[in-house]
Amino acid sequence: MNTAQYHKADQKLHYLSQILAKVNRSFIEKKEDDSHTNLAYDPWNQRILGRTIQKNDDQYRLNLNLVDLSFEMLDQTQNSLWLVGSAGKSIQEVEEQVDHGIKDLGLAQEDWRAPMHYEIPDYGLGKHPIEPLSEVERTHWTYYRALANYSCLNLQKSLATQLEIRIWPHHFDTATLIKINEKLSIGYGLAMKDEMVGEAYFYLSGYPEGFNFNYANFKQGEDWQWKSSEWKGAILPINLLSDEYQAALKSIGDFCLKASDQYFLNLNK
Repeated sequence: MNTAQYHKADQKLHYLSQILAKVNRSFIEKKEDDSHTNLAYDPWNQRILGRTIQKNDDQYRLNLNLVDLSFEMLDQTQNSLWLVGSAGKSIQEVEEQVDHGIKDLGLAQEDWRAPMHYEIPDYGLGKHPIEPLSEVERTHWTYYRALANYSCLNLQKSLATQLEIRIWPHHFDTATLIKINEKLSIGYGLAMKDEMVGEAYFYLSGYPEGFNFNYANFKQGEDWQWKSSEWKGAILPINLLSDEYQAALKSIGDFCLKASDQYFLNLNK
C-alpha cells in the first residue's frame, strides 16, 4: 500500500468531518469528555457517521459518503431526507447548504457552524474547491480504517468487553478505551501521521491509576516499539503492515496482545 495516498485521504476527511462534529456538538446531549462529538466509520456503506439526533419521536443522522464526499441526512428507517454534494464547492458553501437542510427539519440552531473548541490544520484545502477522493485514496483509507475497526472489536472481545468504536474529530483517530480494573485502563486505536512517528500508526497505551509504569522494564516488539517520553505507549506504523488484509489483521492482533501483556506483567511491579 502507498501510505502517502492514505495520508492525503486522511487529511481531506479530517477536514470535511468537522461538519459532522459541529452538528453533533450542537444537537447531541453534551458529554464532559466530548464523546458526543464523536464519529464512526461504516465499512459496509463506505461512509463516516454522525451521531443520532433525537427530535420528539423522530431521529436523524448526518453522514459523509466517501464515494462522492456528499453529506446525507437519514431518518431512523435509513430514508434519505436530503443530500448536499461537496465536489467543486468551498467548505463555506457546503455548510450553508447543510444549514438549509437542518432548518427544514426544524433543527435550527444559529450557532451550529461556530468553530469547534479545538483547531485543526486546513491542509491547504480551504483555499480551493473540494475534490472527491480518487479511487486509490479511498481504497487505501477504507483498508486501514477497516483494520482499525475490526482490531478494536477483536481487542474488546479478547478483554471480554463491548464498547463504542469511534473516530474522535479533533485528532481523527479511530479508538476505543477499555477499563481493565480500578488500577488500569487501556487505550487502543489508529492515529494520523504526526511528528512523533512520521507515519500513521496503531497505538496501545496504558493509563494507570495512582502509580506510573517503568517502561525500561517493557520488552520491545520485532516490528513495533515503545515510546516513553511525552506520550507513553506502544506503536505499530502502518507502512510495516502487509497489503493482504488477513495478514495485516494478524500482525495488529499480535501487537495488541503482546503490548497489553507487558502492561499486565508490570501492573504490580
